[in-house]
Amino acid sequence: MCIDDESLFGCPEKLLQNWPHTEEPVQYVRLFKAFRPEDSEEVTTRTRESFVQYVKANKIKVLVGSQITCNEEEDKKDWGYVQLMIKALGKEHVLALAVGNELDQPNYLSGSDAEKKQCAERIWGKDQAAGYLFHKTVERIRWARETLGNPELQVTSVVTGSVVWVNTDQWNPNPDVGTHFQEEDWNPVKYMHGVKFQSYLNQVFSSGEKNFVFVMNFYPIFDPGLFPDGCGTDANPPIFDPQLPGCELTQCKDAMAAANCYDNEWNCKTNVNAIQARKLMNKFFASEAAMGVKDAPLWIGELGWSAPMPDAYPGLMATCEDFFSKNMLYSNYKNFLEWDLDLHSSEPVDPPEMVFYFTMRDSLNFGNQEHFGLVESCTTTSCKLTQDDTQPHVRSTTLPASLFV
Repeated sequence: MCIDDESLFGCPEKLLQNWPHTEEPVQYVRLFKAFRPEDSEEVTTRTRESFVQYVKANKIKVLVGSQITCNEEEDKKDWGYVQLMIKALGKEHVLALAVGNELDQPNYLSGSDAEKKQCAERIWGKDQAAGYLFHKTVERIRWARETLGNPELQVTSVVTGSVVWVNTDQWNPNPDVGTHFQEEDWNPVKYMHGVKFQSYLNQVFSSGEKNFVFVMNFYPIFDPGLFPDGCGTDANPPIFDPQLPGCELTQCKDAMAAANCYDNEWNCKTNVNAIQARKLMNKFFASEAAMGVKDAPLWIGELGWSAPMPDAYPGLMATCEDFFSKNMLYSNYKNFLEWDLDLHSSEPVDPPEMVFYFTMRDSLNFGNQEHFGLVESCTTTSCKLTQDDTQPHVRSTTLPASLFV
């Protein structure tokens, strides 16, 4: 399970020990941050001590995250607190080290277009040259392995599922779709932000790394291929068209089914993404770039549902209340708990070895409120899902006017 900022910094003494509505203990957690800039040293120390106590008392292993941004000084400060966290957790409780999170997304970029371009080229490397991300990956995992006395400690840089669908949008068709991980030059007009994940992998494995883990965040709730019922064209990929004769903006049974299921390879969005990731991994390991490494684990770093809708939701499903209802969250969580990680693929691809559910409590993301938590807030003591949420959501009769402004 993922540790959101609200839980870690707001109430570290109330971290979930069991999965809500089950008696199953939480055994693995993903930690995004080791400190919060606005907190004093005293508060930061108390937060770290509370988290370490929680981990050790419940015999939990932690995927520890560390920051990669356009500001190296801030990264150094973050890494200093991550080092303190790793030392406090100890070898037994550190599952792996993550260097950066979702760097394939433009959210981490700031400043003018020229500054954003410069930052992206610095992080990923320009013209396939080794970049800041690669050097920090090598530097940080070396320190962690030496400090913990664990030469086989796993390392990763977490990305989203976007890296497995290279330039598939209708504005930028690419004949290399499906043959390699995301590799692009800077061109924000075509939604290209200089991501060179394939080159990064080449650099990592060429360095002799044998314990890299592929960790990807999959969010069907944000999938651009989901539309209200009858509102998608037959194009490949489909295009949203609210003028289609059968388009029902307030209904979304098909999208809900695709976002919620785990039992087929064609329609279930999580399965589709994970299968594509495994296919590209298999192609990578069949290449010389893998340097003799035959395989690597695949972990899903984040998977969850927001009820109600995230404040800054960017998708096309905003007109469908059911999509963001607590009944949808209930179905999503229930199906997740019942999933055995089998991808039901007709091709020889392995399932993911681990999945981190997002998340314990509702929290902010880049200043915007999201509602992925199973518990609402630090002042709430119970899961937000009740018996009433097992029943279908009752929709409003009209669409809010703000959706059309």
